[in-house]
Amino acid sequence: MPENKQKNTFRKFLVYGGFSLATTLFGLLSLPVLTSFLKPSEYGVLGLALAILSFIVPLNTLSNEQNVQVTRTKANSEYYNKFWDTLCSISFLTFFFTLTIISLSIYVFQLPHTLLLIPILAFSRSLRLLKQAEFIVIGKEFLYGFSTLMISMLSFLVSFLIFYFYMADANVRIASLIFAEILVVVFVLKMRFSFLFDFTLFKNVWHFGWPLIIATFPAWLINESSRFFLLNHYSLEVVGLYTLAFQISIIYLQFNTVLGNTFVKQIFDDISAAFKPIFILKITSIQIICALAFVITINYLGVYILPESYLSALPIANILILGVLFQSFGLLPTYYLSYHNKNKFRLYALSGAAAISIILNFFLIPIYGITGAAAAFVFSMFLYAFLMFVFVFYLNNK
Repeated sequence: MPENKQKNTFRKFLVYGGFSLATTLFGLLSLPVLTSFLKPSEYGVLGLALAILSFIVPLNTLSNEQNVQVTRTKANSEYYNKFWDTLCSISFLTFFFTLTIISLSIYVFQLPHTLLLIPILAFSRSLRLLKQAEFIVIGKEFLYGFSTLMISMLSFLVSFLIFYFYMADANVRIASLIFAEILVVVFVLKMRFSFLFDFTLFKNVWHFGWPLIIATFPAWLINESSRFFLLNHYSLEVVGLYTLAFQISIIYLQFNTVLGNTFVKQIFDDISAAFKPIFILKITSIQIICALAFVITINYLGVYILPESYLSALPIANILILGVLFQSFGLLPTYYLSYHNKNKFRLYALSGAAAISIILNFFLIPIYGITGAAAAFVFSMFLYAFLMFVFVFYLNNK
């Protein structure tokens, strides 16, 4: 039996890893095309739009991706189906509310109509993320990986065709992402749900998600606020360079997702084993090795695939990858807190990290510019990972 379990784990790792590698390589190869069409200022606009998107998506999912996994693992099918319909229905209502607020804001404050695209993208992406979370624990590794790869390929293909034959701006890129997300959700994932609002299940969803929904704000501050500091002190071109560097760095999280997807069922089946020193050492070693391999790869390929106007983003990406590595160390504590429904401790860790991030951005960016923004991210992510382990060991020995 242990041998079969090891084979199954290895098979999952190969499937998730293979699709992750394909998605990563495709993303890296698409960078020179996108950057050759989009000016740094347009990349800055795209970066600001993605910053808003990152704030709205957790509201649409109610940060319940891991709750989907826990419930699918523990509950019977009848309960899970009702839970699923309730969760998706709440996501739809949240989308409608967000779209209404943004529409009113555009009308009252004369904001760009591009903002209407963001809640549409957030909702379609939310449905995909929720469905993929289910796939991880029911053994549909291939469909999970294939759907992720298709998003990357379709959005790039549509963007390239419109850029080449019509016009190149950030709005086209956002619209292309929406097209790809909807196509994959409807035809690849075959996403379905019946509208249902069960108050008891809503309490389950809300109780699990509220700390993480609130945590969206400090997480957003850590990941995105530096762009607004840079815009205030410098220009959209600088924001564009930082956006590219950040996008390069978070590609590493693909590998972290591979680890999480591979071991999540094993972790939830025996949560105590996830915090044995040998298992922590095993996961951490893989994370560090993958990060080093990623750094070597992007520095080797970067000079060939990026236009000269974007090459200065590479040293910043190297710094940011260290921060993303620290962030990835929070993987195991995240699963532990989700399993025991103690997500408020993740909120505490993110809040502490966000406070440090804002303070460092305030002092470092005016002096060191884009390098200061990257350094602030690294220190905040180190604090986040440290606090996550402190909280887990505190709860485990309570």
